[in-house]
Amino acid sequence: MQKARENIGHILSSGKESIIGEWIAHVRKHQVYADRSHDELLGTVSSAFNGYLRFIRDGDRAHLDDFIGFIAAKRLAHGFPLSAVQYGLEVFRGVAAQRIFSLAPHSDQPKMLNLVFEAVNYAKNHFAELYQDLTASKIQEQMRELESAIDQLKEEKARSEASARLKEQFLSNISHELRTPLTVVLGFSRLIANGTAPAEKAPELAGLIQKAGSSLLRMVEEILLMSKLATGNAKLYSHYVWLNDLISEAVKKAQMEFPEHNRKWDVVLPEPEPKIVGDHQKLEVLFFHLVANAMKFSPPGSRIIVRARVDNPAGFVIVDVIDEGIGIPDHVKEWIFDRFRQIEENLARKYSGMGHGLALAKMIANVHGGDVTLSSSEQGKGSAFTVTLPINGSSGAQTVNGQKNGVKNGVKNGLPYKIGNGQEGHA
Repeated sequence: MQKARENIGHILSSGKESIIGEWIAHVRKHQVYADRSHDELLGTVSSAFNGYLRFIRDGDRAHLDDFIGFIAAKRLAHGFPLSAVQYGLEVFRGVAAQRIFSLAPHSDQPKMLNLVFEAVNYAKNHFAELYQDLTASKIQEQMRELESAIDQLKEEKARSEASARLKEQFLSNISHELRTPLTVVLGFSRLIANGTAPAEKAPELAGLIQKAGSSLLRMVEEILLMSKLATGNAKLYSHYVWLNDLISEAVKKAQMEFPEHNRKWDVVLPEPEPKIVGDHQKLEVLFFHLVANAMKFSPPGSRIIVRARVDNPAGFVIVDVIDEGIGIPDHVKEWIFDRFRQIEENLARKYSGMGHGLALAKMIANVHGGDVTLSSSEQGKGSAFTVTLPINGSSGAQTVNGQKNGVKNGVKNGLPYKIGNGQEGHA
C-alpha cells in the first residue's frame, strides 16, 4: 500500500504538469477539479470525473469504452499523439486512486486500488487499439479526400484543355470565316482599282464587294454583341415590335445570305398579328440565326417550318423553327448553346460558320426575358428549336407613331404563309 502511495506521489510530482495539466483533489469536499490544459488533453470536464470513478468502481466496461472512444476521437481530432494521451491516462490513474482513497473505507482501499490500476491498464490497451483504428480510419478519409481533390483537378484540367481547344478552334474558324469575304473585297476591289476588270463587270463586282463587306461587318458586330451580352453591358433599345414582320424579315435575310440553299417553306403566322416589346435589331438577329441554322444543316429541297403562336394566359409568344436536316447527336445536346462550339470539326468545315449563332440567339432571348430551347431533335431526322418571348416589356417602351414599322399587313416578303385561322395565303 505504501509503495502504491509513493507511485501516486511520484506521478503527481513528476514535473510534467506543464504538458498534461494538473488535477486538484479536495478530499473534504469530495470534489476533483482539472485545469483547462488537462481537460483539453483528455477531452473531459471536471464535473464528469465522479462518473468515471463509478465506471471503474462498478467495473462498467461498456461506459468505460464509451469514455475511451470519446477521448480517442476528440484527441485525434486535435492532433494529440498517442503517447501524450496515454500519459494523461497515467495521471488519471494517480488522481483516481487518490480520490478513491479519500472516499472508500480503509478496508476497501486495496480492492479499489486494484480496480483503478486494472481499469486504467485496460483503458490504455484498449485506447491504443482504438486510437490506431481511428488513425487508420482518418487516413482512409484523408485518402478519399485526396482522391476527390485529384478527381476535381483532373476535371478542371479536362475543362481547361477543352477550353483551350475551343479557343484554338474558334481562332481557326474565325480566321477562315473572315478570310473569305476579305479575299473577295480585296481581290475584286484591286481589279476595279487597277482597271483590269471589264467595265461591264464593274457593277457585278461592286455588288459582290458590298455583299462580302456586309457579311464581314455582320460577323464583327455579332462577336462584339455577344461579348457585351456575356458581360451584361449590352443596351436594349426597346419599343413595340410586330412579330410577323420580325419573322418575315429574318427569313428573307437568311434567304439572301444563302441564295444557293433552295428550301420549301411553311411559315405559319398568327392573326391578329401580335406585337411585343423588344430591341428590333437584336430580335431580328435572333430569328435570323435560327432560320439560317435550319437552312444550313438541312438538305436541298427539304421543308423548313416556322410557326408562331400566342400564349395569352402566360403572356408569351412562341415561335418554332423546324427543319429536316442532319439533327443533333445526343452527346452534343448538352452544349449545343455554348459559344463557338461546332457539332463536329469535319461538319464545321463542311457547313462553315463560327459556331456562335445558336448561342447568340439564346443570349438575346434571355436578355429579353425569354429563352431558346432545343425542343426536339433526332440525329438524321431534323431539329426543332422553340423561342419564347414575353409579350409585354417595361412601361417605358415606345411605339413608332402608334403604327407598326415594317411590312404592310398581308405582305410577307414574297413568302407563302398561313394565317391563324388556317387559311393559306401568298404575298
